[in-house]
Amino acid sequence: MEALFRAMSATNMTEQFAALAALFQNPGQVRDDALLDFYNKWQHDYLAVSKWFALQATSNSPGNVANVKKLLNHAAFDMRNPNKVYSLIGGFRGSAVNFHVQDGGIPHGVSILSVEASLSRSHLLSIFYSLDVSIIWV
Repeated sequence: MEALFRAMSATNMTEQFAALAALFQNPGQVRDDALLDFYNKWQHDYLAVSKWFALQATSNSPGNVANVKKLLNHAAFDMRNPNKVYSLIGGFRGSAVNFHVQDGGIPHGVSILSVEASLSRSHLLSIFYSLDVSIIWV
């Protein structure tokens, strides 16, 4: 597990994130430990946490929809912050496996996103453009 060793021994965020990305498509305790270690080390770095959200959202691991839904309630996630929303929701569209899941991906119906910046709204709207999704901006 060279990637795990590199993730745990990295001396900077770029090295640790690269190793984490190498581990990421293989679900399990090793990956979960590496994710937690990255978050604990970089939780005060706004951009690092945004990358952490995006990496998890793009996973093609079966069942990642539940993880994305859980991340919506994470203490570091703020639905009013356009960059955090784009990292998580925008990142999720990068998962060809989970984004289009019929039983739990982006719901076909109504999604309520409370995002204050209109630029983010337009970026997020592009995510849903090809889907049968209504968006209500609050």
